[in-house]
Amino acid sequence: MEAQKKVTISEDTCKHLHGCLNELNDLLIRKFNCSIELKGPKPGTSAAVVEKPLTVYEKRFFQKKVLVSVWKDDMTRQNVDTVVNAANDKLDHIGGLALALANAGGPRITQESKDHIYRYGKLNAGDIAVTSGGNLPCRAIIHAVGPMWYSGTAQKCEYELQKVIKEVLDYVNKHKDLTSVAIPAISSGIFGFPLDLCAQIIVDTVRAFIFNAAGDHMKEIRLVNHDDKTVQAMKSACEQKLGPSDPLSGATSVSPYPTSSHANQISHQPETPSRRAPAPNTPQPIAINGLNLHLKYGLIEEEKTTVIVNSVASNLDLTNGEITKAILRKAGQSIQDEIRRKRSYSATMIPTRGYNLLCDFVYNVILQQSYAQSSDHVLSQVTEECLTTAQKYGSPSISFPALGTGNIGLSRQTAAKVMTQAVVNFARKSRSNMNVYFVIYPKDKDTFKAFEEEFSRVNSGKNTENRAEGRGLENWEKKKHFADDETCLLIGGPHMEDIEAAAAFLDNVVHSQPVVIRNNHIILFGIKEHDVFASPDFPNVSIHEELENGAATLKIEGPPEKRVKAAVLVERLLLDAQEKHAETLEEELVEAAVIWSYENKTGSYRYSAKANREIERAYVTQSSSPLEVEPGHVIDIKNRTADSKDGTWQLLRRCIREDSKSGPKAPRSGAWLSVTEVVKESSQEFNDRSNEFRKASLTLVKMEKVQNQLLSTVYESKKEAIEKTLKKPSTQLLYQLVDRGVRKQICDVGFQRLYVSPNVPDCGVGIYFKKTLSNIVRRFKASDEKGLIYIIQAEVLTGTSAKVSHKQPVTPLPTNDKLEPYDSLTDNSLTPEHCIIFNCFHARPVYLFTCKCSDAGRG
Repeated sequence: MEAQKKVTISEDTCKHLHGCLNELNDLLIRKFNCSIELKGPKPGTSAAVVEKPLTVYEKRFFQKKVLVSVWKDDMTRQNVDTVVNAANDKLDHIGGLALALANAGGPRITQESKDHIYRYGKLNAGDIAVTSGGNLPCRAIIHAVGPMWYSGTAQKCEYELQKVIKEVLDYVNKHKDLTSVAIPAISSGIFGFPLDLCAQIIVDTVRAFIFNAAGDHMKEIRLVNHDDKTVQAMKSACEQKLGPSDPLSGATSVSPYPTSSHANQISHQPETPSRRAPAPNTPQPIAINGLNLHLKYGLIEEEKTTVIVNSVASNLDLTNGEITKAILRKAGQSIQDEIRRKRSYSATMIPTRGYNLLCDFVYNVILQQSYAQSSDHVLSQVTEECLTTAQKYGSPSISFPALGTGNIGLSRQTAAKVMTQAVVNFARKSRSNMNVYFVIYPKDKDTFKAFEEEFSRVNSGKNTENRAEGRGLENWEKKKHFADDETCLLIGGPHMEDIEAAAAFLDNVVHSQPVVIRNNHIILFGIKEHDVFASPDFPNVSIHEELENGAATLKIEGPPEKRVKAAVLVERLLLDAQEKHAETLEEELVEAAVIWSYENKTGSYRYSAKANREIERAYVTQSSSPLEVEPGHVIDIKNRTADSKDGTWQLLRRCIREDSKSGPKAPRSGAWLSVTEVVKESSQEFNDRSNEFRKASLTLVKMEKVQNQLLSTVYESKKEAIEKTLKKPSTQLLYQLVDRGVRKQICDVGFQRLYVSPNVPDCGVGIYFKKTLSNIVRRFKASDEKGLIYIIQAEVLTGTSAKVSHKQPVTPLPTNDKLEPYDSLTDNSLTPEHCIIFNCFHARPVYLFTCKCSDAGRG
């Protein structure tokens, strides 16, 4: 059951958060496993500011069945299959049209752009990249990189602009499901391309395409811009190259733009989805209280709705079931990892991001064969929960497969009746502007027929029901308005601990001036991130970076709305850097423990660190899905073979320790690297440790044992080598205070210098531990005592150790002639309190403690 916290906020704060709500929810889901819902009036927009779409030119080429039009409109509102973004070579989307599309389309667009650059590298002028449309009305975005104008290379610039427009049109022409495209004046903005010349080249290229391209499925090419000067330039170019405009279709609104044609210039409203006729051979949609329920044939993994629903077994293994495997193949391994991280999120449904799917989110409902006896209740419950969650977060569309008809064994008639009635009941009691789709596998005619019969039954009695609803609609609207009068935000998540942390984070972002962000991952920021900070999209915002005593800090100052938006952006960049760094650390850990290679006729060859990690993860989790890795190999981990264009090769696995040859066993939770086991509060072990913490003025809230077989394998090999030399034990149990945001990373890959700043700067750089709990508590200021404290107890290889003194080298050499450095340093040879190590594999986490400062005074 999801926990929730209500926080009262001012209307100004509500407006500031509304300005970056999609980005903020993406951040909170990733950082705290929480999300927020804003209650209260949305920031109003004057009708005079929002202009209606205006068509100023139309020319229909009847032989090719193509309509060319020129629009003055916001590209984010264009209801076409494809919109074109004027992108830069890194697909950063940090300003102008690119930022507008990324913000309106949601985080999926940004993530897909990053994935493209990661896989294929930077683009050149004249190149395109394609992502989904996210929350936009379009099906896809073509990111087109135009040339930067230099008069000295004018001919080259003209060629590159012509090339990129041709690439766009050719892409749409090759995909039969894309019939319309909206193109802006690429390169005419900050890239400096002369506007009139830009318009002429674009229209010339469009004209050449219309008369030379094969195929006839392209229906409309729109030239769309939002400023008068560019719209007029496009209109003039069309009149010169294509001839006078045809009479404009649509409602009445005289165009303000001069024309060489005497035809009336009137606005053209785009066709909305609700006006389109239903597809042939599909039943009439069910429309109740603003919700539209559709039935269609299709593949659920190909759906472009905001949300798709997936059915998973109780073990959360996505390789069970044909539909689930199809979703896993298209989404990628990341969706499996996220489900397992969220295994305690809900008893019935786990939401995840869409990753490589065309949707933004996947709602993974947990269905078991034991549910067959109570199928009506369970299926109705999970259907309603998905709809309620989608409505709560403003999702305009959601797609369901026929749930329960696969491995669970529910009859088609039962699934059709229960799911249809659940949607109808939801629509009757909760007004929402949502499109809901039942998507049936194309070859499953019997299931489609069962749902079709339910649609017919509901539609036959719908008119009477709608009239009854209409009588109470006015009162419903009044009640809703009254409920929204209270301005507040609701923070929801599976654990109150995470909700409280999210609330504290939001309080800092909204109310602090400046906003102070302390995070050592700031050190990983490069040119791209600093370019974002300097973007003109954050006027009057200053961002200062500080590095002191090994701790990195950013301070953000400026007007509240801009400051909040900048802080959310910075935190998302930090999460990106943290995730990327964590992957590198995982690669290093796996390569230190296990080496995968393949053997062909010419010899044995090691895989890259990245491929080595992916193969080992598939091996540990016992994945049955094919895995593609460099250099173009498809891995069958069950049979330990690698298929390539040159043949099939045998895989070899070599471990660092002899007793690990059988390979690590997947933890019970199916986790990849580490798993934690909660120690019961009623146990003697918890009671003993609780007394120990109480003496240090700490209250023990939670105690977890940490298990990580790969990390333990590497640690034990280091330990054996040191003890073989010393001929005596060389370990101590020590403590480290950690931030909540890096607990999981430490359990996964071990202790890192980046994850903790030095407590005794004079001792130099290294990984610091403390011997006693009381010394950790002394670090805390009064303001730090309100929240939870996270402490990890580790087994640390101290080996040969020496006392550190001021200005001493970081890893002092022994006094004899050996060239090997000490394994650790300490602050006191007689009564040491601090220990510093320099090898991340010389420590392994044993316990994770969650605690808080007790009311008693600190020693």
